[in-house]
Amino acid sequence: MRARVCGLLDNTRGALWIILGCVMFSAMTTVVKLLGGSFDSFQIAFFRALFGLFAVAPFFCRFGLA
Repeated sequence: MRARVCGLLDNTRGALWIILGCVMFSAMTTVVKLLGGSFDSFQIAFFRALFGLFAVAPFFCRFGLA
């Protein structure tokens, strides 16, 4: 799978990252709307940031930023 992704053109990989980002933001917005009635806004913001940290942590570790 890695060789297949690395073999794509840079523009194609960029477009796939954009599509993935749009899907993830849509999913996050849907979950926040669903949980908004039962959780406090501070709790929602905390868990949103926590899961965002989990999403970017592998990139930080891979590129030596952490």
